Amino acid sequence: MKMKRIGAVMGASALTAALFLAVPTAAQAAAYTQKCGTGRVASLANNLPLYVEIDINSESWDNRYSKGDQFNCEKGSLYIGGRYTACGVTNGNGWVKILFRDGVTMFTYQACLKDV
Repeated sequence: MKMKRIGAVMGASALTAALFLAVPTAAQAAAYTQKCGTGRVASLANNLPLYVEIDINSESWDNRYSKGDQFNCEKGSLYIGGRYTACGVTNGNGWVKILFRDGVTMFTYQACLKDV
């Protein structure tokens, strides 16, 4: 993330200003899918896990996926769930539903997927 300097501020106000300005740059925010807009996504990470529920403590597949692997996803949807830190996002909570041909559905981190 890119911090923006807003001039000389003293004391706790400086820390507060810095925390509020630690936002993703436009390039970072545009890099990952917003709502599975195309119905297809690609992994931005190596060792990407897939979970049964929208929580990192839920059951996950032993398979881990590589950067560039592609998946079908539930088009136009985004799920808000458990918090995670992954792919440059701290305390993220956006999840994407991954759809497999055999009817199995899994979830993974929004921050680690891009539309294709």
